[in-house]
This record gives sequence, C-alpha cells and structure tokens, in this order.
Amino acid sequence: METVLVPVDGSDASARAAAWAATYAAGRGAQLVLLHVHAARGSETLALGALDAAQIEEAERRIAGPSFDKARAAIGPAAVARTLVSIGDPAEEIVALARRERASLIVMGSRGLSPVRELLLGSVSEKVIRHADCAVTVVR
Repeated sequence: METVLVPVDGSDASARAAAWAATYAAGRGAQLVLLHVHAARGSETLALGALDAAQIEEAERRIAGPSFDKARAAIGPAAVARTLVSIGDPAEEIVALARRERASLIVMGSRGLSPVRELLLGSVSEKVIRHADCAVTVVR
C-alpha cells in the first residue's frame, strides 16, 4: 500500500498540507501518516533520557498533540493510518522516516521564511526536497 507522509508542526501551512494530502491519499487508496518532529535542544534530549517509556510517551503526546489535532481538524473525516513522533533535526528526521516508512510522497507546508533568513539557514522543506528519495509536494 502506498504511504503519504505528512509532517505537521501546528502551523496553518501544515494543516493545509494535511488537508491536501488526505484528499490525495483517499483518491489513490494510500495510507496517510502524520509526523511531528520536535527539534529538541541538547538539554531536552538529555532530560528525556532520564524518563521511562510511559513518561516519554506522555511527553510526546503533550508536545505533538496540538499539531496532530490541528491537522485532523483540517482533514475532516479522512482516515489517518498512524501518527509518529520524532525528536531531532526536522529535515533529517522527515527524510529518515520517509525512507523507513517507504513513503511514496511527502506532503508538507511551506513556512514562508524571509529570503535572507532562508539563504542563511535553508528551510526545512528545501532540505527535504534535496535529500528525500521520494516525491515531495510543498503546499502553500
């Protein structure tokens, strides 16, 4: 079965991307997988190491829950096969999870960074486009 991966971050752009992806997936009989990547600072990552599995799951739910809720609200009745939470560099995690899930498509929102900031830092969507093994659709 085809998999469409949708990284969500709680922004309006990621909600629009989720809605577009849900329509696309429904038309192709594909499964829709939502992903939230938390870009944890070093101290947060160390703190997570001290938690047990249940505490980590609760922390992930608190961090990612609002992003998943907003995406589900935008999707409507479309079925979400799974939700995934990851911690790390967003672009790297999106590309790695797309490979692991054997996604045929990544659908993500555009963040609309200013030209100077984008030139200096590069946007997450631009990095994903450069490194993903599958197609990437960026929704504005």
